[in-house]
Amino acid sequence: MPAPRCSRAGLRENSVKRSTHCNDRARISIHGRLVLITIILISALIMITGVTALHAQTSDISTTDSIEITADKMIAKRNDASTEFIGNVVVIQKESTIKADRIKLFFNEDSDLDNIKDDNPQGRINKIIANGNVEYTSLDRQAFADKAVYLAADETLTLTGNSPKVKTGSSYVTGERIIVYQQQDQVIVEGGSSQRVEALFNPEDRKTE
Repeated sequence: MPAPRCSRAGLRENSVKRSTHCNDRARISIHGRLVLITIILISALIMITGVTALHAQTSDISTTDSIEITADKMIAKRNDASTEFIGNVVVIQKESTIKADRIKLFFNEDSDLDNIKDDNPQGRINKIIANGNVEYTSLDRQAFADKAVYLAADETLTLTGNSPKVKTGSSYVTGERIIVYQQQDQVIVEGGSSQRVEALFNPEDRKTE
């Protein structure tokens, strides 16, 4: 039996199944629930550079602009309330781009996945995990990590892996682990035995903002 096509009609048709697989790699311009979910991840990544005095702004993230997601496969599972994009995942909104090998979204177990309110996605999202060659780019702002985990309960984003780094222009900060606490407006960069904290702040980068 051929795999279902990754189209809007196909997704609606398969939404009643416990698991939906979309294997056709295609450009999907989406609105509503997934748009706002992805905005959470993009906004969290942008915030890293802002809190570390690299002065990134979140004003370029809009709930009205479409977000385009491309991947080799998408799997939606009702049994664990998750949706996963697998293989060369690229998420684009305006000038902001996230790339990763895999991005998985976890919803609260009591969420009705067909009736998630667009105006309160944070109340439905439990966790977002981006794995493998995670890269965020927006104009001259960038973030790199092997893994990025966003926890909605405490609004934290953790970057780990081989020397996770965030940078704006030539300014950057890197360490063994980078933790962003959104509620406290705070970032902690931790060093370890194999990676000490390293930071470079270039005043010229602030003049270009």
